Amino acid sequence: MIKLLFLFCLPLLLFLKCKCLIDIEWKGKNIQFMIVVKIAGISVKRYMIPIELAPEPEYKINSKPKKLTKSDLQKMKLKLVQIREKVVRLNSWLKKTSKGFTIESLHVTAGVGTNRPDLSAWLNGGIGMVQALIVQQLSIYIRLAAPPRLMIRPVFSQSPMTVVCHCIISVTIAHLIKAGVMLLMRRMVNHKRTESGLIGTSN
Repeated sequence: MIKLLFLFCLPLLLFLKCKCLIDIEWKGKNIQFMIVVKIAGISVKRYMIPIELAPEPEYKINSKPKKLTKSDLQKMKLKLVQIREKVVRLNSWLKKTSKGFTIESLHVTAGVGTNRPDLSAWLNGGIGMVQALIVQQLSIYIRLAAPPRLMIRPVFSQSPMTVVCHCIISVTIAHLIKAGVMLLMRRMVNHKRTESGLIGTSN
């Protein structure tokens, strides 16, 4: 009975939506990330990540202090290279996977100020152009469910760069499973190619 109930509910579970709520607040040298992951409207994970920009940025994940060093960046680069070597056509997989994600809401407000009104106007105009370019590039890979709200709030006095961003990204559980299976298959194909190459070399 339980097995039958599970099989009946499985299609419904696959099409449940997973949502990621991202809030970013950037002021001067300080950036605050808040990420909430929800499945079927229920919060399952929450991250608070404050970052202080510096040559070796300091950050915290849920109050646990960490520091991003050059060694960490090198390790991340090496890890990415290893992933690219293990997966066949990784870029193609990333593009196809991103198509299954939807940006349901995107609100961005930014501004900067200097003691010169003319320079402030130029800088804020440049920020507006950067915002538009970022959204244009995002729309190539991820579907936008609604037009983004981009705002510029110029400050005509000395003020650090400020950015406030609120974003909601959604994806179905079925798409995540499909992407995982496709990634595993690509890795297996690459493994077989490597093995056949080694056999050919030994012969």
